[in-house]
Amino acid sequence: MERVFEKSLCLGTGIPFALLSMVISVSNAIVLIALYRNPLRCYKKTFSVVLMFMAAVDLYVGLVVCSSEAITLIFERFK
Repeated sequence: MERVFEKSLCLGTGIPFALLSMVISVSNAIVLIALYRNPLRCYKKTFSVVLMFMAAVDLYVGLVVCSSEAITLIFERFK
């Protein structure tokens, strides 16, 4: 693969990963805050616990995994 195309491909995927990371993080943070501020305090229900863990894992993926992938791809462009 040509180096110019490879650099363009890295930049073209790094920017969407950065945007995706922000969208994932914000939406899951809103879900976790809404579940935490639940006036009924339904933490004992299985569905609420499963939903909280899924949102927490997805928040971690958005903050850590997508962000590091985006940084790696963008820095790869300038190598």
